[in-house]
Amino acid sequence: MPPTSKKVLAHHLSLMGINRNVMASLRYVEPFIESCMDDIVERFYAYMQTLPEGRKVFSEPAFVAHLKKLQRMHWMLMFKGKLGEDFQQRCYHIGSGHHKKGIAPHLYLCGYNFFQCEMIRVVSEKYRHDSRLAEILDAITRVISLDMDLALSVYMREMWRNKANTLSI
Repeated sequence: MPPTSKKVLAHHLSLMGINRNVMASLRYVEPFIESCMDDIVERFYAYMQTLPEGRKVFSEPAFVAHLKKLQRMHWMLMFKGKLGEDFQQRCYHIGSGHHKKGIAPHLYLCGYNFFQCEMIRVVSEKYRHDSRLAEILDAITRVISLDMDLALSVYMREMWRNKANTLSI
């Protein structure tokens, strides 16, 4: 497991344009997102069950129940602005876990797409008359992109490592 690094995390936050204004927007919508999160997570796993790849990966009810709890917690910590070394470590575990489970990158991206679209939909409906809607949607896109960036970076490193190990045998 690679150690967390404040410098690396700061670089990724900067790359994604996550600043104080973005964090303020996330915290502004966090109570509403929290009220919607259980439903979004339920719809996510129902959707994944409609996909052949999803049915293979998410076939065990106890495993899915465990994932729902972890996923809800991870998303809510992001919206609370908890994007420090613990967040970086969770992203490492998420990317590594998806790789170990054999979840294809396209299915992984499908999941991020689902969550981003759902959050944009519910937030747009709730805040449609709020002058901050554009900033809120911008913040959601940036934090989801950060999460995806960190987790997929780990996923790709694991793939390269496995390929290098296979070639050296």
